[in-house]
Amino acid sequence: MSDYFSLSGNSDPGAALDRHQYHNNNNNNNNNKPQSTDTLFSTTSSPEFTSTPHTLLSRRTTITKHLKRHWTLDDSTSSSVRRLFTSEQLLKERKALGVWRNTLHGYLLDPAFKVPTPRHTHDSPRLAYCIVSELLATEETYLGHLSVLKQMFIDPFLQTFQNRYMIRDLQTIFSYIPQLIILSTSLVRRWCMSIEQQTCCINGKIVAKDTKHDIGKTFCDLEDEFKVYTYYAVHYAKAQKCISRMEQKPIYQQWMHSVLQKKEIKRMGLSDYLIAPIQRITRYCLLVKDLMKHTDGHDIELERALKYLTALAVAMNNCQQ
Repeated sequence: MSDYFSLSGNSDPGAALDRHQYHNNNNNNNNNKPQSTDTLFSTTSSPEFTSTPHTLLSRRTTITKHLKRHWTLDDSTSSSVRRLFTSEQLLKERKALGVWRNTLHGYLLDPAFKVPTPRHTHDSPRLAYCIVSELLATEETYLGHLSVLKQMFIDPFLQTFQNRYMIRDLQTIFSYIPQLIILSTSLVRRWCMSIEQQTCCINGKIVAKDTKHDIGKTFCDLEDEFKVYTYYAVHYAKAQKCISRMEQKPIYQQWMHSVLQKKEIKRMGLSDYLIAPIQRITRYCLLVKDLMKHTDGHDIELERALKYLTALAVAMNNCQQ
């Protein structure tokens, strides 16, 4: 018992015995035997005493308990309180995602949305094959730019700079580049398979069999993954500010000068690589429109891909304003 008295912060054994007596009276226990430890910590204790050893040692109400008891949020205050604990960038990401979804919903319900009319001719299979090939070739180039960002900028940056403030800027500048690489890799792999199925070799020449392809299906299967572009667009403006701030530091200037001398960079600056994801969605829209003109029949999946890519471009432009 002496240990219990010292832990509870009460040096008067009589005060502790008074508490024990009060506990016994509330449980209608007139037995004069001293209480056991099991009875002292039982779950049937009076309301004034909590039922765990921890609260017996300290009866002070914690801040969390106080908020739960006395701070109730109504609809008018809950949103403002959430904003206090949510970063500004996260709120912008959610807003951009909402703009994309709402714009897409409007396009899906709007019969006036301009969809290219198929113009199937004898030459349509060849033209469709050329467009799919261009889509794949430009995607491979784009994936190469993202890979250069990772191999020539991100990885060496982490190895060179250990300052936590510069690492924080790095995270801002190259936000979502790994996710973009994963998405682009998936597109390249699936489009390669689509081209193999669409063509055949006759007398040593590659000939397009028909206008059927899986471009629309690929876009629709990966539609949810394209939300990373809205996140990237939100961080793009802040990334440019971080670059401008870092360019004022001599150590960064020296490092960047040495990086730009490498032949893998192909005489392109960091800003040229960072803007590639911003421009890519517009390129998708143009190629998908051309492909729809030379696709036999009405391709529902390709039409949805065009609508959500157009809505995505609108959301990304909205982020830059």
